[in-house]
Amino acid sequence: MNDTVNTVLQAKGVEKSFQGPDGLTIDVLRSADLKVHSGESLSIRGESGSGKSTFLNVISWLDQPDKGLVFWDGLEVPALSRQELARRRSEVLGFVFQSYYLMPELNVLENVVMASRMIRMIGRAEWNRAEQLLEKVGLQERLKQLPSKLSGGERQRVAIARALMNRPSVILADEPTGNLDEETASLVMELLLNLSRKEEASLVLVTHNPTFAARTDRQVMLSGGKFEEVS
Repeated sequence: MNDTVNTVLQAKGVEKSFQGPDGLTIDVLRSADLKVHSGESLSIRGESGSGKSTFLNVISWLDQPDKGLVFWDGLEVPALSRQELARRRSEVLGFVFQSYYLMPELNVLENVVMASRMIRMIGRAEWNRAEQLLEKVGLQERLKQLPSKLSGGERQRVAIARALMNRPSVILADEPTGNLDEETASLVMELLLNLSRKEEASLVLVTHNPTFAARTDRQVMLSGGKFEEVS
């Protein structure tokens, strides 16, 4: 596999530590290396507190590593200016969080379109794109509804549509079914896997659920601050 062409996300020697309440240093990531290839789905599992969410924050440069390098589509992230960083993040990465993070004052359609405001002026093409995505997640009849009128599963479907809005290279999903009942969680996970594949976006999924993890192309475990491939 040609890494130059096919690696869309890479962490190289990433380290991250925090100071605990007792004043001692906690090493969360220790020279962590991970590559995500174009079009693949990858699941990350590990014990609570192992650093899974910390890694997503670092790989998306929402939190800077203490050491190591991060690359998006072959570009070294630290070399980007603050303005270019924000723009590139919106283009390269889409986010799906456990708690949805929808804007309560905006309706469903407006929440999805908001993802494009960081990188371009909003026009008819963006509204059409948002409507098409909401149709794909089965919410074409709920475009004008506020998030407060939706179920948890519906809110997460809005979040998936929003994550795909800018046609990102990678979707980062942090426990996206953690707030959902088992049946709804299974439906949302199937939608996330299928849509990311159809939209040709790689998927990085943090999950505690071994059944969901088994549905991705690759599985890794985060243990002792490093990644281990699961065969």
